[in-house]
This record gives sequence, C-alpha cells and structure tokens, in this order.
Amino acid sequence: MKITSTQYLIELNRNEETHLSVSEYEHMFMHLVSGKIDFWHDDLSPRQLNADDTVRMFPLADFTSDLKLRAHEPSTLYLLDKTALNTLTAWYKLSSLLDFDPNGSHALLLALHAESLRCVPMQTVCELTKRMHERQVHDGEEIVRQGDAAEKFYILLTGEAEIVQLAHGDSEPKKLATLKSGDIFGEYALITGANRTATIRMTQDGSLLVGNREDFLHYIIHPHVNEAHPSVARAMIDTGHRLLDVRFEEEHEDEHIPGSILLPLHDLHKRHLELDPQHPYVVYCRSGRRSVLASLILKQHGYNVTSLQGGILDWPYEKRSLWN
Repeated sequence: MKITSTQYLIELNRNEETHLSVSEYEHMFMHLVSGKIDFWHDDLSPRQLNADDTVRMFPLADFTSDLKLRAHEPSTLYLLDKTALNTLTAWYKLSSLLDFDPNGSHALLLALHAESLRCVPMQTVCELTKRMHERQVHDGEEIVRQGDAAEKFYILLTGEAEIVQLAHGDSEPKKLATLKSGDIFGEYALITGANRTATIRMTQDGSLLVGNREDFLHYIIHPHVNEAHPSVARAMIDTGHRLLDVRFEEEHEDEHIPGSILLPLHDLHKRHLELDPQHPYVVYCRSGRRSVLASLILKQHGYNVTSLQGGILDWPYEKRSLWN
C-alpha cells in the first residue's frame, strides 16, 4: 500500500491563526496530527479539536464558508484527499498490529512521500520508521558534510535545509537545492558506498528522523531491488532483456558490454522517459553499487529492472571498447 494522492501539511505555532478556503478544499478532509486548535466560521461557534480526541478528522465539505483555525499550542494537521484518507485509515489499523504509536503518523505520512520509499509497501516503511530516532536541529547546523563517510540517512520532519556543493576549482560552494518537510536525504551514498558529495545545512530550526545504513539496506534495498548473477543476466538478455549502462560516458567508451544503452546515473531522473517501459532491463555499472541505486530509481518510475551483480568487473563474457 502506497500514498499516491494529494495531501497538504499545515503547521501552526502557539496562538497562530489561519483560514481554509472551503471552495478550494471542499473535496478534502482535515486531520489533526498533534496539538490543540479552535475552528469556526461565520455560521459556527468556535469548537475545539484536540489531537488526543477520538475523532479528530472531518470533511471540509461539511462547512458553508471559509474555516478559521487558531492553535492553542504548536499544532500539526493535514488536508487529505479521499485516497490519502483511505491510506491513513489503513495505517491506523496497521499500527495496532505493528505496535506502532499512532501519534507517529506524521512521520510515517512524510516517509511515504519520500522519493526513495514511494515504491515500498506501507508496512515496510512503518517498520523502518520505527527504527529511526527523532533529532532536534538548529538553523545553521550542518547535518552532513561534503567528503565525509556516509553512515546515516534522514527524513526532514520540520524546518528547511539547503544542499550546497563545492565543485573542483570553485572558491565558494554553490546552492543546489532546498529541502523541506518530508524530503529524504543521505540515502544514495549509503547505497553506492561513496563519500558525501554535498553539504546539507539547516536554514531553519527543525527536526529530523535519523536512520542507520544497515536498516535502509535491510528494509529498502535488499527486498526491493532484484539482482542477477552474470550467467543469469546473460540468459535474461538472450531472452529479451535490454542492457542499460549507468556509468559515465568515459567509462562506457573505455569498456562496455555489447548492445548496452548508455544512460548515466546522474541523468536518470530527467532522462528515464527515453527508456521503453514495455521492455525489461538489466542494469549494470562498474561494481554493482550504482546499478542498485539506478534500479531503485527506475522501479519508482514503474520499470521492470534487474541489477547485474558485480557489475562489468565480474562480467566473464564479451566486452568491447570504442578505442579498439
């Protein structure tokens, strides 16, 4: 079970007010995850909603005009469409079976939207989230540093962060992207075994979920990425699987498996549409690490992919070079 629907996160500080347009969100449900709020509109006297209440979710279509909210304490709520609501309902049923605190639904909902976890069953994400721990972070704090060894991965619960990178020959790092609530980061280096390629620094106070490399590999990679021994991979290719090389162009020119398509890992997110989803693929790299990551990315986009164990280093069959 996966969330593939619309949801909006609203976070309110103590005594902060906001309003919701009923005409804009009439197809959605409001769900209070934590805190305590008052809500009212012109035809409704103020009512209080507490995250400890048995009923803390209702459809916005029940109201006749824009809904006003005021927080008694720091509060978090979601606007959910019907699909997300069904998923959340299933989550509460599942949480009782897995002995997971239902108040952790905020973290789980964020985790289910993390890109690396979108193709992963809800129960698996739940188990992974249970093994992570929450950490408070502050504006300016560096969470990971470029060049360091990778041991952890993170889900940003609250606050914002920036990704900066110091490229070879540059005197100052460049900002690459902004991370917001629900973004996952740090997991790709765990898969490839490479050092951190960028620094991630908080730009607001916030909180993180922190997980271990072993847990990510155990729950996400090993069960959800298919790998094949070279002999099995060759049989797959002989029966219709296409070969995909996700290394750099220079590596491909120096040595490659005949018939393979070159699509470097760093271009995969924006160029995967060049592939044919009707065909299965065997993905390879130098040693098998980058191809595992590429397989995970392609599975998220619905492709049928298998990673070649050991990469081209362990490929005992024909190889070619553009220079010979």
